[in-house]
Amino acid sequence: MQVSELFMGDCQSLAVLNKSKLWQLDTSKLTTINLISFIKQAGIDGFEYEARQDVLVLLERMLDKMVAGTIPYNPIVTYDPAQPRRQPRLLGEYCTDLIELSIPRRRAILFALETDLDLTLDDVVELSWRAAAEAATTEASRRIVMGLPRHLRLPYAFWEWMDHARAMPLVGLQASFEGISGGKSFPEYKAGYKGALRVMPEADAELVALQCGLQL
Repeated sequence: MQVSELFMGDCQSLAVLNKSKLWQLDTSKLTTINLISFIKQAGIDGFEYEARQDVLVLLERMLDKMVAGTIPYNPIVTYDPAQPRRQPRLLGEYCTDLIELSIPRRRAILFALETDLDLTLDDVVELSWRAAAEAATTEASRRIVMGLPRHLRLPYAFWEWMDHARAMPLVGLQASFEGISGGKSFPEYKAGYKGALRVMPEADAELVALQCGLQL
């Protein structure tokens, strides 16, 4: 979806964005460099404040579309045009958020964060093992799937023991996430996770695997 399509002809709230090169860019291709360059150029023309306000509106529209599932995740929504660029969180900080949860729930949430597919937490709860394997698009998500215990009678990839006797799907996973997310929606949280500072793919995959209680 192009930037212009986010507004569907409603440009009255914009000052300079609709006259810039950003207007025709695909939202999935937008980067913070694009936004910084846009603001800098507008500043040269005497419209820096207006450009920053336009970027705020743009990011709000993008976030709304992400929540609705209309456009794919883009970490650019974490950018704050009104402030100097904030240092992204470390990947380990996101893993630490999950410590309060059981290992099966950590695995499911980290899998949902890792996959590049547009899956909600409810979607992940319903995944079969084969569907989860197909949705594993990163090294860390593949490790999670390969380490999952499989139950002979349950079709779900992600499950847990209840009362040490009954195997159950991860009922209430969304509520578990909301308890550790600091008030962020899942799309907001995932955008931050995808933009987190990382070391290298192998080391990051090991970190996520350890957090999921998997053997390396």
